[in-house]
Amino acid sequence: MMRNIKIYYVLFLFIAIGCEKKDDCEDIACFTPPRDFTFELVDKITGENIFANETFSRNQIRIENLINDQLIEYDFIEGRNYIYIYSIGWQTEIVNCSISLDNEKVCGLYIDAERVYENCCSFTRFNEISIEDCDFEYDSTAYLYKIFI
Repeated sequence: MMRNIKIYYVLFLFIAIGCEKKDDCEDIACFTPPRDFTFELVDKITGENIFANETFSRNQIRIENLINDQLIEYDFIEGRNYIYIYSIGWQTEIVNCSISLDNEKVCGLYIDAERVYENCCSFTRFNEISIEDCDFEYDSTAYLYKIFI
């Protein structure tokens, strides 16, 4: 009887040690923020940046998510006169923005962002990005949208 208890005890120890959960990701430091969206607004005829030529000022910019009527956080990059949207894609979300200058809509921005966890890392997968109601060019090396007004 005592021998059977010892065998069961040893067997239990082997099972417990063999079932120790190992987190394969514990030694991997991985953080990938979502990409940003950078816009340069230029005069359609002259090609000049409309902030550099003082047609508009940075105080006239309004970026609003039309789905929930919330303002979208952004920075204005002095010197380059770019609008830099950094606040989209930190979570799974759909954003339907209106970018306006002096209360006039310049363009729409639709983004379907999905926050994903794969291979020990979290990142944002953009299922759809579209710019509407304006002419634009996209520079994929600089990740810059040039919006023509």
